[in-house]
Amino acid sequence: MRYESLTEDPERETRAVCEFLGIPWTREMLEYGMPGVVTKGLGDWQDKIRSGSVQPGRALPAPGEIPDALRPMCRSWGYL
Repeated sequence: MRYESLTEDPERETRAVCEFLGIPWTREMLEYGMPGVVTKGLGDWQDKIRSGSVQPGRALPAPGEIPDALRPMCRSWGYL
């Protein structure tokens, strides 16, 4: 699963993970916490994480914007 796929369609991706693991999927999997309940300091402390649900990700950089040092990794992960 890619982060971009999860943020694009969280239900589809979490259902696929549950199917792979052989466990039931529930709608609550899309809500990881009530707004304001997530402890500060846990991951990215921005409005997105404080929302309590998966939010759309930002656009990926264009291939020409990727630094040369990162290109081999991006290529091996299928981003180039």
